[in-house]
Amino acid sequence: MRSSSFLLIFLVGSTLRAQPVGVRFDPSRLTTNVAVGDSFRLAVVLNSTATFVRGTHLKIEFSDTVLTPGRVDLGTLFTQTSAAYFFDYHTDTRDSSLVLDAAVLGYGRYFNGPGVLFWISFHALGVGDIQLIITELNLFDVDGDSVEAEGFAGYVKVAQSDEWPPGPVTHFTATAGRDGHIFLSWHNPDDFDFRETMIRRKVGEFPNSHTDGDIVYAGPAEGFHDTRLQQGITFYYQAYSYDDEIPPNYSSGVGDTATTQFLGTYAAPNPFNPDRETVKIAFMLEEDARLTIEIFDAFGRRVITLIEDEFIWAREQNQVFWDGENQRGDQVANGVYIYRLRTNRGYKRIGKIGVVR
Repeated sequence: MRSSSFLLIFLVGSTLRAQPVGVRFDPSRLTTNVAVGDSFRLAVVLNSTATFVRGTHLKIEFSDTVLTPGRVDLGTLFTQTSAAYFFDYHTDTRDSSLVLDAAVLGYGRYFNGPGVLFWISFHALGVGDIQLIITELNLFDVDGDSVEAEGFAGYVKVAQSDEWPPGPVTHFTATAGRDGHIFLSWHNPDDFDFRETMIRRKVGEFPNSHTDGDIVYAGPAEGFHDTRLQQGITFYYQAYSYDDEIPPNYSSGVGDTATTQFLGTYAAPNPFNPDRETVKIAFMLEEDARLTIEIFDAFGRRVITLIEDEFIWAREQNQVFWDGENQRGDQVANGVYIYRLRTNRGYKRIGKIGVVR
């Protein structure tokens, strides 16, 4: 039995370039032959002649004895706006049609072409000639008035399933901020079938594919704050764009690195449970010095000295561990404790550690 998939694109305001064999087309109608198991993905694409568009109404008639609608999604013209949007669609059994309505919400909100308005999937239930006919397409501006478009004049047909990913993202950068934050920014590709960008993260090396490493972000935006990162660590990022196929096609990765700033000292995990773990106190000195690290309780009484007058080289990452015991080897009670770093050169830093069992 034959089984195939096609990508069909109706363009608003374009020029008809070519007609693939076996497919007949006029400005709002597409006719071809299908077999059971075939699937169609229809993209309704707005060209650059339409501007200040706030909403659209679309109606597509289809051969209900052979086709059934599948997944319906908004295109990037809606999903990449910063505004909220309204979206509704339903089938009308009276004339075997699919009706879609969508609009961006908020005062003064609009979008401009080019871009994808809708993605619509159809699946073949039988064998024979089918028709997809767009009988209504209305575009509205922020005042509710009609927006002029040049009508349907072209389409693209890709035989078999779409195996081509969108182009990779560009200008991908990772910039370290303070307090363990890294800001990621990039430009999404302009491909009509672009859906979202996925960013993966690893330590020590770049992710080698879209399945390797931790997922940091997946969505249509062009910026993201990666937060709550360990300080003083270099993180490797790789960005992959992908399309609307199921499963998606992923672009090649674009990478960058950033090292989180080290802010002198920190304790982790914090709070900690001495019955299961120890707490690490990490630190870095700006100059060579002799260092003492002490733990105090909430009343200012010294609990234990972890380091006493020990020489430490400048600008080297160091760490000591506390197991929750006092100087006598007894476990301390739950509560908040203060750790203090001081050097013979006048450097002092304090922090808090929570003990929770």
